[in-house]
Amino acid sequence: MTASPVTPAARALYSSSGVVLIEDGPLVVVADRKLVGPAVGAFVVGMVWVIAVGGMTAAAATGDLPLHPLVAILAPSVVLLPLLAVFVRALQTARRRPLQELAVSAVFDRAAGLLLDPTGRPIAPLTHVRVGRRVQIGSSSPALVARMPDRTMVLARPSPFAGGMGDLDRVLVVAIGQPAQ
Repeated sequence: MTASPVTPAARALYSSSGVVLIEDGPLVVVADRKLVGPAVGAFVVGMVWVIAVGGMTAAAATGDLPLHPLVAILAPSVVLLPLLAVFVRALQTARRRPLQELAVSAVFDRAAGLLLDPTGRPIAPLTHVRVGRRVQIGSSSPALVARMPDRTMVLARPSPFAGGMGDLDRVLVVAIGQPAQ
C-alpha cells in the first residue's frame, strides 16, 4: 500500500487543523493536509504587521516619527502584506488538495480489524487499540494518538494556529467502532 489507500469515492468524515478523517469503504484513514507551517507563518506575519503598523502610526501621530501617518501605515504593509498573501495562498492550496494526495499517517481497516501503517503493514488488531488525546510537550494543543499495549503511536499533531484538535478523537472512535471512553 505504498500509494495512497484513498480512492476517489472516499469522503471526509471530519477535518480539523488540517488533519482529515477519511472514510473509504471499510477503511478509515487519518491524513494530514500539512497546514501547520503556513498557518503559523500567516499568524506570525499578521501579528508583526499589526504591531509594526500600530507602533509606527502611534509614533507618527505623537510626532516621534517624522513621517505622515499614511506613510507609517504603508511602509510595513508594503513588505509584510505580500508575505502574508504567500502564506494565505499556501493555506488555500493545501485545503483544496484532493483526499488522495494527502499524507497518510494511519489506516484503520474495519473489515480486517487491523491498524495499518501508511505503507499498509499491520501494526495491531483494532481490539488492542484505543484512540485518544495526549499532551504534547511545547504545545497547547493535544496530539491524536493510538494507544496499544506495547506502545503509543502519534496519529496527528494538530496546531492551535490551524484550528486545534476539535472532535477528531471522538469522531475517530465512533468511525472505527470503539466503545465511547
